[in-house]
Amino acid sequence: MTITDIIKDFNPTWNSDMDPYECFMDAVAFAKDILLNRIDSVISSLDSRDFVMRAIDYSSNHIMLMNQFAPWEGIVYGQKNNPKAADIWYAVYPAIRGGWNVQCARTDSDDRNTFRHPLPKEWYGLRGEELQNVTGVKGAQFCHVSGFLCGADTQEDCLELIRLASK
Repeated sequence: MTITDIIKDFNPTWNSDMDPYECFMDAVAFAKDILLNRIDSVISSLDSRDFVMRAIDYSSNHIMLMNQFAPWEGIVYGQKNNPKAADIWYAVYPAIRGGWNVQCARTDSDDRNTFRHPLPKEWYGLRGEELQNVTGVKGAQFCHVSGFLCGADTQEDCLELIRLASK
């Protein structure tokens, strides 16, 4: 299904008594919202580039710290000649749901299953107390079942998880 198909469905059906002009205006409002959201998304992505480039510049010990989430992967992977970007194993940033996230950088930007330095497999899929018992990090919240992401209560907890994962 395409946007064209969806907008076309705003037209009155053959057996409807709906006003074609009102249907058209509903379709225009819908299309306008989609276009404005897309424009906002593109502008946001462009704005994030400077923010992420600064985070790359300040990265150390294979860790890129960000004080807020920004779409970082495409920017990091696009820096083919930047040794600091190539050296990033993990991005650490506040999670939308609260707490902080550790996200693994991929080895190949097109392969969602290969990481520059993966989290330990024994963490995969663990949550709360299970992950805390395995890692010894009391603020550990979860590790995604595929291991690309884990979360903790604080930035310090995330850095401790990275320290353990980097052994």
